[in-house]
Amino acid sequence: DVHRMMCFPLAAIAGLSPLMGLLGTVSGIRECFRDVALAGEMGNPAMLAGGIERGSDAHIDRLLEMARLAAAQLADPARAWGQLREALLAAPQRPDVFERLATLAAEQDREEELDAVVCALVDEGEVEGVAALEDLDQRKDLLQRWAALATAAGRRDAAIQAWTLLHAADGQAVEPFDALEALYREAGDGDAVAYVLEERLTLDADVDEQEATWLRLADVHLSERQEPAEVVATMQRAASALPHSAAVRAMLLHALRDHGTPVDLAVALEAAVAALADADTDDALAERRLLRRELAQLNEEVLNDPDQ
Repeated sequence: DVHRMMCFPLAAIAGLSPLMGLLGTVSGIRECFRDVALAGEMGNPAMLAGGIERGSDAHIDRLLEMARLAAAQLADPARAWGQLREALLAAPQRPDVFERLATLAAEQDREEELDAVVCALVDEGEVEGVAALEDLDQRKDLLQRWAALATAAGRRDAAIQAWTLLHAADGQAVEPFDALEALYREAGDGDAVAYVLEERLTLDADVDEQEATWLRLADVHLSERQEPAEVVATMQRAASALPHSAAVRAMLLHALRDHGTPVDLAVALEAAVAALADADTDDALAERRLLRRELAQLNEEVLNDPDQ
């Protein structure tokens, strides 16, 4: 009796093992026939070969088709979401997969869930079952698609997050700066716009681009942040970086006349006159004469009023 009692657990396990195997077989057959029912045909091997070559085009196409059928024929959006999510994790480099999942996310009000998955894929968050991409180019491509989608959908916070992450991944790309500047201006965040423009000045841009950035930065300090002292400081830095820029010179003098000290204005006028020393056009010569006249008048005023 004792031996029989000790052997009972082993006998139970031996009896249950075939049943567990049979249960797995039945479950697999049930899933297979469900796929067949969705496919509407027995002769489509791609629909039944779901466990081979994960990430291959055939596998991803199968998932996309299953998602379409789940949504269209079974009215099962949750199943469609799961299929498309699996496709994105298996093939994040395919734009059509992301577009399908993004469309479904908008329809099901699951944009934040999609945001979380993308962040996990680019190693900026954690989502169960989602591993970060190792390929930097794949990360940048995915961020580009996410940023463009969020911007087009008017989801400002998500768009700012996406463009910021893209800038972190590719510091020399111009598009994130353009997008972030526009988004922060739309939000009325002058401090953020100024920060973006300051960062943009670190790019290896041509003179015209740098000039435009400096001028926009000065305008932000004046019109949005209402910091005239920052306008003067910004244009002084701009004049140092671009000493031959007529637009920067004019903006600096304008800022100093309105918000600067006579001494700083005099220094800027002397630099402007020196920059035009080799001028040979009528307009440049006329400007140089006007600046020298203004400088002389300013010096006279300072001499007559030393407290200035």
